[in-house]
Amino acid sequence: MDGLYGGAVSDDDSGSLRYVQVKYAGSGLATGFNPGGITFGGVGSGTDVEHVQVYNAPRHGIGYFGGTVNSRRIVVTGSAMQLDIDHGYRGSLQYVIGVQGAGGGRSVNVASARPGLSPASDPIIGNFTPGSDPAFLSVLFDCAGGVLTRRGGV
Repeated sequence: MDGLYGGAVSDDDSGSLRYVQVKYAGSGLATGFNPGGITFGGVGSGTDVEHVQVYNAPRHGIGYFGGTVNSRRIVVTGSAMQLDIDHGYRGSLQYVIGVQGAGGGRSVNVASARPGLSPASDPIIGNFTPGSDPAFLSVLFDCAGGVLTRRGGV
């Protein structure tokens, strides 16, 4: 995610996102730009995110790029990747269910876009249940297929 977003206040309150379904979002915006169903860019921990479902986003269901927003009771179905975590995200995710879509890759990608700079991505993920169509179980549970931590992600 490029451009300016976020700020210096880690407990910033950007409001609430509760009891929301997002369906078929994140495609057709611009060539080379593939956002997820929901993308949080530098959102603070004072923001309330819970009971959220993302359905059939073509790339990632939910992206966390920087920030400290905490999310609870999340369901992501039909996306190529359930969670994309990058740019120093340091929040927590709890009670997450992910069911991968056809042709999906990894369930979770954790990275830091600029390794060596702080903060590094260091999410806390608890009670995460990945799942997949039986045809894709070998991809999901393969050692290289479930969760990838790279480029400075902790």
